[in-house]
Amino acid sequence: SKRRRLPQGAVHLLPDSSSPQDLHNRRQWQRGLNDNLLAEAAEATHTLDRSRTHEEAPAAKSTAATLPPQEAGPETASAGDAPTLDVPGIDLGLPGVESGLDGQPLHPSGHNPEAQSVAGSAGNAAAEAASYLLLFLLIFGMSATVDMTNLMKQLKNRFAIGTGVGMQFVIMPFLGFAAVKALEGMLPSHMGLTLLIVTASPGGSYSNWWCSTFNADLALSVAMTALSTLLSTVLLPANLLLYSYA
Repeated sequence: SKRRRLPQGAVHLLPDSSSPQDLHNRRQWQRGLNDNLLAEAAEATHTLDRSRTHEEAPAAKSTAATLPPQEAGPETASAGDAPTLDVPGIDLGLPGVESGLDGQPLHPSGHNPEAQSVAGSAGNAAAEAASYLLLFLLIFGMSATVDMTNLMKQLKNRFAIGTGVGMQFVIMPFLGFAAVKALEGMLPSHMGLTLLIVTASPGGSYSNWWCSTFNADLALSVAMTALSTLLSTVLLPANLLLYSYA
């Protein structure tokens, strides 16, 4: 017979013959050995889990002992009521809504809607002021390139100035009024009034920019812009008064 090294230092005598009966006995022996090893491993795991449970139980009891006991209030919530947060000195009317000492809702740290609204308004005002400043610089820069002799010559051009004033304060307001009447019933009143204001307003400085870009008569454009701006102080309210009650 010969020896075979087995786990845990076990020594078993195995026959040298390889007859079918011996092979069958060897397989049965190996199966029994495997079953024994699995049983020992399961028992060791169970013992380890049980020891951990015994170690955690005293720690949980000590933690619970350090917590202050909760006193029951005079009123208890019914089964159908939503859970509310009971804070001394603070009345929380809605469930799930936290209130501060002044009764205002609490917001997460760094989130203040009022401060954000003020900052947004300040940012919009700054952007609007910057746009007006850039527009003024654009008009001033283009107007400074116009020769005064050419500007005075264009102001005396009655046909060109008369055509521009007629288109700006007669044709355009009438077309705006016709559009409002055509869309009556589909266009709200405030949008109709806005359309009348836009069509009755004088031309802006972008016409000067387009004339300068495409090498048109910039002196005539600047003269027409200046004159229409002055006339709009009277003709714009007159057109709005006329077409608003028409």
